[in-house]
Amino acid sequence: MKDFTWERAPFSVCAVCEKKTFGFLRAGGHTLTMRCSSCRHTENIALPWLDKKVIYLDQFVFSLLFNVVSGGRLPIGHEVFAKELHERLRRLVLLQQIILPHSNIHRDETTVFHSAMELQEAYEFIGGDVSLSDTSTVELEQALDAADAYMNGTPLSLNLSADEILESERNEWLSDMHISVRSNYSQFADGLRKIRDETHGEMEKLAARWAAEKPNFDDVLKMELDAVLVGKVV
Repeated sequence: MKDFTWERAPFSVCAVCEKKTFGFLRAGGHTLTMRCSSCRHTENIALPWLDKKVIYLDQFVFSLLFNVVSGGRLPIGHEVFAKELHERLRRLVLLQQIILPHSNIHRDETTVFHSAMELQEAYEFIGGDVSLSDTSTVELEQALDAADAYMNGTPLSLNLSADEILESERNEWLSDMHISVRSNYSQFADGLRKIRDETHGEMEKLAARWAAEKPNFDDVLKMELDAVLVGKVV
């Protein structure tokens, strides 16, 4: 039985020990690493520059892609579309052309799913292991920028580039190894369901009010500003 090595084929002759044991060790980030499994001679090769596009998928789309890979039920009449969508997106990710980042919104919506851990692993793998900063962190940063502009009497300028909120570099090469942690958030499921149901109820009331009163933009803006001002006074 051949001894296990971290190095993989194709193997070539090592420049140091001259054995045919110089193989592929790892790739990812900005470097490809080759190493000899005999003498451990190592060479790092810089990978070409990338310019990946960022595509943010709704939870529904990730769930659809999960059903494709897990053999779940696909929308009637759209089975071919779902399979082709998965094939094309996965191909673009593997060709280092796009990333499909996930967020805490996906995580929360996944928590109430019957196969939460499996779905989380699927969208991490499908999307290229890239995540966005927590929405509360993004909101806080924007609020601080607004406060700073107000205090200095300068115009508010928000940087809305996706690179500002990605947890890793957009243009890193996809790693040849996928490592996943099976995080179990099921203890939060009931609380998330309650919040979701309450939010849905409030949105229904708001929609009914707007349908009856038909407010214009200025009316809605005034209501929002009045609510903020009342909150400050209180």
